[in-house]
Amino acid sequence: APAAATCRADDMPSCKALEEDSINRDERVIERQALGLEGDEPAGGDARGTVEVTRLVVDDVPRMDSPLGWTCLPQQFDDGMVCDCDCGIWDPDCDAGLTEVSAVRSPGTDELTLIDREHAETVLNVLDGDGNANGVIDSIELTHLQRFGVSALFGVAERIVRAQAAGNNEGGRERLGNFARMPAAEAPASCGGLLEREGLLPSSLAEYTPMCVRDAHFATLVEQPTGRCALQPRMAVGSQ
Repeated sequence: APAAATCRADDMPSCKALEEDSINRDERVIERQALGLEGDEPAGGDARGTVEVTRLVVDDVPRMDSPLGWTCLPQQFDDGMVCDCDCGIWDPDCDAGLTEVSAVRSPGTDELTLIDREHAETVLNVLDGDGNANGVIDSIELTHLQRFGVSALFGVAERIVRAQAAGNNEGGRERLGNFARMPAAEAPASCGGLLEREGLLPSSLAEYTPMCVRDAHFATLVEQPTGRCALQPRMAVGSQ
């Protein structure tokens, strides 16, 4: 595995994950070899100069059996019960109940902010649905923002276009610049802490749902999508 010291800055998380996985594999080999000594007796019954191993205790390495790229406890991965998020690579437990979200990556912090689902889908249906239907606002679609007049939807369309430009309009499947459409699942257990953060709108203006976003665009790890916590807002009627 590549040493973290020789990695490019943008590859550092993957290099660290590969390095940790290499260490974990070595630990498993050592443990198997050590446990194989228990109960061994001197060959040929000659006990001179030998020691019989009657009991072995190995160090507890909590993450030794972790899948490559998984940063939480190994027993949490694909346990069939909880969608665990912000644990490195995507947890298969999050595959149930997937839905599409519209996400904006914040420059500098790399944080994901989700756009009200109904607003984003309406904007994309009007602009992109009548255009090339690639999940972003581009090409001639950029000249049609005035269709929304002075409205909340015009503000949403502008926000998407600004995010695209802020990310140098770097493209991908349903991604342009710092805007992308990605799958996500509700994850109240692992992402519910976001509801305690400062700066959220009051409940009279918006309701928030903790989501785990399957990010294959902005933050991959060992060439796999990561699971990232974010809040899905649902704006109240007349709040904008």
